[in-house]
Amino acid sequence: MAGDERPSTAAAMGDGASGKPIGPPTAGDASDAIVHQMEGGATVDTSDIPEDPYIHKMEAVVSWVLRIGVVLSVAIVIAGLGLLFAHHPGYTTLSHGVRYQTLTRPRNSHGVIPFPHTFGELVHSLSLGQGRGVIVLGLVVLLATPVLRVAVGVVGFGLERDLKMTLATSFVLLVLLFSIFFVGR
Repeated sequence: MAGDERPSTAAAMGDGASGKPIGPPTAGDASDAIVHQMEGGATVDTSDIPEDPYIHKMEAVVSWVLRIGVVLSVAIVIAGLGLLFAHHPGYTTLSHGVRYQTLTRPRNSHGVIPFPHTFGELVHSLSLGQGRGVIVLGLVVLLATPVLRVAVGVVGFGLERDLKMTLATSFVLLVLLFSIFFVGR
């Protein structure tokens, strides 16, 4: 080796057999290949993955949409359960002739709607401050979360000016919305 030459990445970080670098690149590394050693000795070449800050921002937005949707829906369901059990303490033991089937039927024998089954019933239940309406609202938020994730994808691909992915994701969003609002009526 000449005086100011440094050893190649393969020699400095190589695995011995293949000579490929393992681990993150060092400062001044001229190698195009970035190979990371994984648990169990497997290696992954990440040199073909573009380092686009926009993609990382979109991934972060999608991640936050999913996290917030799940946490919000759980909080709403818990609040609804609290209201439900505060107004109907007998539900905690399912005693006094209260049965699961009675709670989930569209109408019970007294003409009361135990849990809302339509958006109109949901709005009415929420306007009365009923816990069962709040629980159903939490479930609606949970079901809407992945749909919102697809909508974020449409916006993201549109901003990225990726026409094919924008159209494909828009189609998926339309199918989801159609199945929610028009199928099963």
